[in-house]
Amino acid sequence: MPSTPYRELREDELRLVSEGNSSTVEVSDEAQGGREESNSKPPEDSAAMKTEQNSGEHAVPSADATYDTANQPLPIHLKRLFASQTFWVIYAHLVLTLGTALLWVNQAGPFAVVADEKVNAQSASLATLVILFSLGNVCGRVFCGAASDFCESKFGAPRSVFLIIGAVAMCFGAGALASSPGREEIRNAVAVVVGLAEGTIMASWTSTVRSVFGEERFGLHLAIYNSALALGSSAFNGFAAVATADPGVDGNGEVLGYKATFAVATTACGGATLLGLAIVKATKREAEEVRANARRRGEMDG
Repeated sequence: MPSTPYRELREDELRLVSEGNSSTVEVSDEAQGGREESNSKPPEDSAAMKTEQNSGEHAVPSADATYDTANQPLPIHLKRLFASQTFWVIYAHLVLTLGTALLWVNQAGPFAVVADEKVNAQSASLATLVILFSLGNVCGRVFCGAASDFCESKFGAPRSVFLIIGAVAMCFGAGALASSPGREEIRNAVAVVVGLAEGTIMASWTSTVRSVFGEERFGLHLAIYNSALALGSSAFNGFAAVATADPGVDGNGEVLGYKATFAVATTACGGATLLGLAIVKATKREAEEVRANARRRGEMDG
């Protein structure tokens, strides 16, 4: 247990006595009494002081730390949260991947109209894209939820692994649409792939945030991270608006603009895949703990 700091001594409690080349400091009886009183404080005061020190502004955890937020004041909690590298890596991943998904939601239809002369705003093929995307999205969420439960309980794999899978799928979908926007079968396949990818990421990032930052204030964490979707959507759709603003001399300006936009999104999702690897590394400790618990349960059942 750390010692209790001494009470600051008043100047009138000190008396300097010089003897030759040496000097000594004598403390008055009142100062001694104050020191004894300070040293005799009950242990719970020292423990409270230690708790206060540990919860101060200098107590910043490592990037991959699991947060115990049950008793933290909100300002301290937010400061620790925003000081975490893992927080920002996950945030960037969502900006890139879910921003791409929302780019597809807003621009896939207009892209098909300008890229395929057989398609117009009333074409049934556009409704088909929406249906395929929705089915893929639902299947991706269910698949990721069930698969992540299985992989975690069976192999101890962190749920964040599926952030990599979703980013790779999103990368392929955006790249395919950028390369062949005029083919209906490609557009339909991309709708399914992008839906699956978004569903997988949506199911994975929430469980990853819960695992890394704990159950306390989970709703606050979700609210903060949802801003990444708005930021990504604004960035990619804003880029699309600028890139397709000029129709060009031969009328292909919009098509080229959409191709460039989805090519940028493809690159962004490739970068998000690398971010997913970093997230998995940051959550490795949680996975190892789960694996150890599963091994102990197996030994008990055996």
